[in-house]
Amino acid sequence: IRILTVISCVAIMGLLLLGTKFAPVPLQVNVTGVNKTLDYENESGSIKLLSKMYNPKENIMVLSIQTTRQLDAGSTVPIPQNQLKFKLQTYNPEKATMQIIPTTSDKFTLVVRHLTPKYRALKVKVINNTPTSTPYVDGDDSDTPAQKRAYKEAGKTVTLRVVTNKKMINSSIRDSGRKTFAIQTTKREIDHQQNLITSNKKKIIAAKKLISIDKNNIAAKKSEDQYNTTGEKKSTQDTLDNLQSDIDSQNATIKTNQDAIKIHDQKIELLQQQIADIQSGVYKLPGEIQSTQNQNFTK
Repeated sequence: IRILTVISCVAIMGLLLLGTKFAPVPLQVNVTGVNKTLDYENESGSIKLLSKMYNPKENIMVLSIQTTRQLDAGSTVPIPQNQLKFKLQTYNPEKATMQIIPTTSDKFTLVVRHLTPKYRALKVKVINNTPTSTPYVDGDDSDTPAQKRAYKEAGKTVTLRVVTNKKMINSSIRDSGRKTFAIQTTKREIDHQQNLITSNKKKIIAAKKLISIDKNNIAAKKSEDQYNTTGEKKSTQDTLDNLQSDIDSQNATIKTNQDAIKIHDQKIELLQQQIADIQSGVYKLPGEIQSTQNQNFTK
């Protein structure tokens, strides 16, 4: 009995050691959260992660990103699509592919297919080749040409890091094929633009109501002013000036939202044309990117 007990203990210890040996190594991943903006170090723009969804049953992940480039004058524009290059890497080896679907000039949908739940962690590197005036800076000038090239490459690269959690699981995502999925993605962007138009219209209605209220208050103040003393007239005039200032502000709000509606309408027209071109084959869908394995998730 003692011998059996000893053998059992040794066997259990052996199994525990084997389990420890083959147990997954804990990962320390600086996960990119939704609505997180990543800035390029060379000041060539930024990438914002708008959403992330994953259906492990379909082995498909969908990431939405938005690009922004700051101009010297202070305004912003999208990063030119032809200046962006994408790389896909997973912690564990996967035969995953990634399709990049441009929707508007500043938004992309990244569709990762054949991604099994065993992938553990995922990186999407977005390289921005937009020329920049930011110089290479080396404090002691000791870097080799290769080190300088690596530095410049790092400066124009941002990395999205993803690890699956419950919030991003979405069973409604289906892999309907490259063409159909591209059309569905474009239609979702049309819905988004239409929702923005609805929001703009509500803001215009609210601004017009405030203008009507301000005008009624102005009329009432002017009517009362004939019975006011000199001191009261000064106070009344201040109130009238403030009301007129608010009217001017509301008119500016109306103009801003009217201009926004025109832009959204233009985007919808372009998106509808994109759908027609995808269906007819005029619009050539970007090729798919093959994933590679990289277990270094600190870079």
